[in-house]
Amino acid sequence: MNKQLNLDEIYKLLLEFFGNKATMLQYDSIEQEIDCILYEAFIFKCGIDEPYKTFKGGILLDSQHAILDYFGKEISLNNTREDIIKNFELVDKYCQLRLPDKYLEEFFKNKNE
Repeated sequence: MNKQLNLDEIYKLLLEFFGNKATMLQYDSIEQEIDCILYEAFIFKCGIDEPYKTFKGGILLDSQHAILDYFGKEISLNNTREDIIKNFELVDKYCQLRLPDKYLEEFFKNKNE
């Protein structure tokens, strides 16, 4: 059986997966949430939903709305390394497709300097 991750492990996985695509990371151990800015364009929040210890995450639109469905696929609630990586892949693809090629080119050029 796949092990459920704690918030520290999700935080490390987020850093490992997104690298310098994620900035302004905030870690809230009380709310069991992590949020960051992806591609300097999208607010992404994820964490552990109590009491079932399921994964939660999505791109925030405002304080009451978030994108939880990406190209017909919903964020998995499974709190395993493999499922969270799939969630991050889905969010990353969504972000890249929403941003113009010129923006991404400039973003990656500046991140590699």
